[in-house]
Amino acid sequence: MTSKASLILKGSGFRILQTLVVVIIGFLMMPFLINTLGTDLYGLWIVIGSVVASFYILDLGFSQAVTRYVSKSIHENDPHQANVVINTSLLIYIALGLVVVIVTYLVALFGIESIMDNTEQVSLTQIVLIILGTSLALDFPSKAYPGIVNAYMRFDFVAKTRLCKSVIDAALIYYFLSNGHGIITMAIIMFVTGLISTSIFMWFTHQLFKELSYGKKYINKETLIDMSHFSKWVLIIDISNILRDKMDIWFIAYFLSNSILTTYYVGIRLADYAMQFLVQATGFTSPILTEYYTKKDYLRLQDSISLFIKANLVLSMITLSGFFIVGESFISLWMGPEFSAHEATICLLILASGRLAAYVSSPLQSLLMTTNQHNLSAWIALAETLLSVALCWILVPLHGITGAAAAVATPYVLGRLIILPLLMPKNLSINSASLLPKCAIFTVISLLISYTATILYPQNSALDLIGIITATVMIISSHLVAALVILSKRELELIKALLIRKKAGNH
Repeated sequence: MTSKASLILKGSGFRILQTLVVVIIGFLMMPFLINTLGTDLYGLWIVIGSVVASFYILDLGFSQAVTRYVSKSIHENDPHQANVVINTSLLIYIALGLVVVIVTYLVALFGIESIMDNTEQVSLTQIVLIILGTSLALDFPSKAYPGIVNAYMRFDFVAKTRLCKSVIDAALIYYFLSNGHGIITMAIIMFVTGLISTSIFMWFTHQLFKELSYGKKYINKETLIDMSHFSKWVLIIDISNILRDKMDIWFIAYFLSNSILTTYYVGIRLADYAMQFLVQATGFTSPILTEYYTKKDYLRLQDSISLFIKANLVLSMITLSGFFIVGESFISLWMGPEFSAHEATICLLILASGRLAAYVSSPLQSLLMTTNQHNLSAWIALAETLLSVALCWILVPLHGITGAAAAVATPYVLGRLIILPLLMPKNLSINSASLLPKCAIFTVISLLISYTATILYPQNSALDLIGIITATVMIISSHLVAALVILSKRELELIKALLIRKKAGNH
């Protein structure tokens, strides 16, 4: 097995393992947190987390620019330019980290009290917000280094570090909450473990890139201007994505209540867990496309785009079919018979449809980013966000949490599956004539599989754990067989070769 193929498979394997552990922890911890904290306090934790997550906007889109430019410099064997990008971006991120701290304190001191009806929770909210916001600020300087990991394909180490952090977080939170502590302790735990994991990550990047140096001579104004030009469009995309992914929570908290938000959040978490699995399994698109584009290997670039889209479609339809068949039964077993499983399942199906639409088209987004033509992605993301705001304002008061889910998912489906493919630049040659019919055929087959499954597993009958596992195995196996329809002979041979090499490498 080639070194690159080995690293890709190793990285993908550990990323999937990390995601699996995180999902298992989430499944175990969510009922515990809701029962221990109560739906109202847990809903407050969700809102605070969404506010802190929105501070990622202050990254200003530099992270993807830095990752791209560092990876490109290392692939071109230009350590000096890599150091220029890292040093320049490090200075930027130190300044942005200070901005995050300032914004955190301003929101905590002047923003929280004006929007909260429950004055008893104001001081609690302020403390938790300051702890989590400061933790985010301290993490900002590490954003200068992910390009090193991408260039050397060492996603496995990052996955191991995050896996350990997740396990330690869960163990400590379970222990302290069981002994009467609350969300302030949860925030402190995440602050400490986050600081440790960030330090380990930065140490590892220094071990990978031995030529890494620091100094004023590496601070370059032209590099800053170049990255700023790239990042301005990423910033629009990031702002749009963050607002669109969080605004449903804010609208529900504003129009409805923190308690009903807990029901909605179960659907969000399941959709997000699924997306974590999928992204970790195929989330190495960008470094591969960057390498082929840098080396001007346009044939492999085109083949990779086609293969990634097909793979993403197969995995997406497996996920959606699984949620449709076993989602409600699983939520009932997971959260208990008194939980509003049916309403949560409806939200889950709607939210998953939107997220999976974005996932299927993500190779096109990566291609635009790689070729520095991502202004198209930015404008589409902005339009999606504006539409989501309008739909949330209309649908949440009328239809509650299902309206919120529809308001978020609809723009994704329209923007990513229809608008983006139609507006792709002509210089990015994609064999749509061959790709689209095969994708359409597979989608129809997937719908037929789901319809057949509803006959075998009627939705009005609750499945036990064995039934859920049996149905899931049937859904996965039937979709994998159907995937043969959309994979070309060359793609099948490539997959077969990788599997043979992986097996040989294990012996």
